[in-house]
Amino acid sequence: MKSLYFCSTWVHAGKSLVLSGIGLKLKQKGLNLTYFKPLGTKPKKKGDLLTGQSVILMKDILALKEPLEKLCPLILTQDLIVQAYKGGVEGLEEKVTKAFKLIAKGKDIVLVEGAGSLDQGTFLGLSDVTLSKALNSKVILIDKFSMDVSVDSILAAKKKLGNEILGVILNHVPLESREFIKKRIVPFLAKKKAAGKMMSTLPSSQRRSISPSVNLI
Repeated sequence: MKSLYFCSTWVHAGKSLVLSGIGLKLKQKGLNLTYFKPLGTKPKKKGDLLTGQSVILMKDILALKEPLEKLCPLILTQDLIVQAYKGGVEGLEEKVTKAFKLIAKGKDIVLVEGAGSLDQGTFLGLSDVTLSKALNSKVILIDKFSMDVSVDSILAAKKKLGNEILGVILNHVPLESREFIKKRIVPFLAKKKAAGKMMSTLPSSQRRSISPSVNLI
C-alpha cells in the first residue's frame, strides 16, 4: 500500500482540486484507492454527523464507499481548540495513525489531504509535517504561484519535509509566466533538490492535465 500526502504551502492553493484530479485518474487506471483527512479544519454537518467540508466533497467526487467518520477521525472544533489551550490533548496522533491503518487495509493507495497549510495543527501536534512522516507518506506539495514568494515557500517546505517530497505542483500560474518557470525556476529547484522527481504547473485561466503526476505515481 502506498500513500500520498497532499500539502500546500499556504491556504487556498488548490490542494483539493489536485487531489481529486489525481484520484480520478488513478481510479481510471483501476487502482483500489481511498481518501483520508487526518484533521478536518472546516467543520460541516452531514445529517447528524460533524465532519470536514472537503471530506463530504471527496467522498462524492471519488465515489467512496467508506463512511464519513472513517475518512476523517478528527475535527478542529472550538471545543478541541479550547482543550488544547487549557493544557493539551493527548493521544491525537495515535488516533490518526490507527484510523489511517484501518482505512488503508486492502487498498492500493490512500490519498491523504492535509490542512490549510504545512504548519496548521502544530499546536495539536498534528501539522502536515508531523503527520506525513507518521503515516510514512510521500508528499505532493501544491503552491499557489507567486513570482515573489513561491520559490522561498518551496525551499522552506523542503527543509521541513526533506526527501519525502515526491513532486511539486504550481497552481494558478499566469500563462505569461510559464516560460520563465520552465527556464529559470524548475532548473533552480532541481539543483536545490527541492521539487522531488516531478514539477508541474496548472494555469490560472485553464486547468491542464495533471497526468504527469499520475504517471510518476
